[in-house]
Amino acid sequence: MTRLTQPLRVLSLVVVGLLTACPAPEAVPVDPSPDASEDTDQVDSDQGDSAQDDAGDTEDTADTDASEDDPSLAITPEGMERAADYSAAAGGIAVLVWQDGEVIFERYDNGGDADTAPHIYSATKAFWAAGLAAARQDGLITDLDEPVVETITEWQDGATHPGKDAITLRQLTTLSSGLSQDFLRIGPEPRVDDIYQYVIDDLNLVNTPGESFSYGPSQYYVFAVVLDRKLQAAGFDNGPLAWLDERILDPMGLSYDDWLHDNAGNPHIPNGAYLNARELLKFGIFLLRRGAPDDQAIIDAPYIDDLLIADGPNQGHGRFLWINDPAGHGVSASDRSPPGSPGGFLYHQGLPTMFAGLGRGRNGVYILPEEEAVIVRLTIEDHTEFIDHEFFSHLFSE
Repeated sequence: MTRLTQPLRVLSLVVVGLLTACPAPEAVPVDPSPDASEDTDQVDSDQGDSAQDDAGDTEDTADTDASEDDPSLAITPEGMERAADYSAAAGGIAVLVWQDGEVIFERYDNGGDADTAPHIYSATKAFWAAGLAAARQDGLITDLDEPVVETITEWQDGATHPGKDAITLRQLTTLSSGLSQDFLRIGPEPRVDDIYQYVIDDLNLVNTPGESFSYGPSQYYVFAVVLDRKLQAAGFDNGPLAWLDERILDPMGLSYDDWLHDNAGNPHIPNGAYLNARELLKFGIFLLRRGAPDDQAIIDAPYIDDLLIADGPNQGHGRFLWINDPAGHGVSASDRSPPGSPGGFLYHQGLPTMFAGLGRGRNGVYILPEEEAVIVRLTIEDHTEFIDHEFFSHLFSE
């Protein structure tokens, strides 16, 4: 696999049956409130000084399968072509649609092909949702309400780190800890050599923990420090990325082309991955099938389901994932669907249980439980005019 660093030939193909058909998973219990995108093209926090990148949230709900009641939400060949046209016009290089066990659409544009592995920026965050689920199942994390200071003991010094003793793991995972984001210093192009040490020593508490949603990289890096120290206490000394590979990605057969590290050798947790569309599709199927992509559980389903519980301030964001909850919003509180909409900021007209991992330029993977479908969209552009709602409006238009 290669990163796109030079023009590649344009492919346009529809592929049926790339993957082996699998039995349908149980419905994911999520709330009918929309999500935001973990990395919106119009909201991209992967950029150092801009918070325009991601969002999500859920709860249990009845009657969420809107597509069965509304034939206008059926995925059709014509709709997929329209959506891919829209994506390509907005700088997209790949659109894949997988449904009911097989790839039903695969198209490459703007010099991309099946081996093109762009930097997916904040779509990387979705991998750490799975990391959180595995850490809980394995007993590394036993209580989301555990104060972070129990692991980052440096924060027990209240004179140096005032107020941080109130931050919990739950608040980190719902992006509501109140910590500063410091985009310019610890964004995708960091200005510090050791990001992990920086978030231990230099982040400020700018809001009361638990009260407000703040999208950005800092809370993911704090989570990485917590996870790294818990792994070390359990005897695993190779760091969180090596553990993620061994525990989750390798068992599902997923490989990435590259992963950014800081000058101290720490992996970029929120925004480091480069991978192609088919590899990202594997991860989407893993999430759709609730941790068991091939009927053999890598993570038990209840721990995946819990990722879609929005118990933070933004009903559009669960634990490291965006959700299309009508009551939620994207990176900005103004990025939401109109009042009374059946869907959220990702798609106003429905699919309230859809969730996603999204990155700069709108690289991302969308999971549609109502449709038993996963959609991957990739770009090499940092900033595009791609809007999720417009993409899905083209997909489902008659």
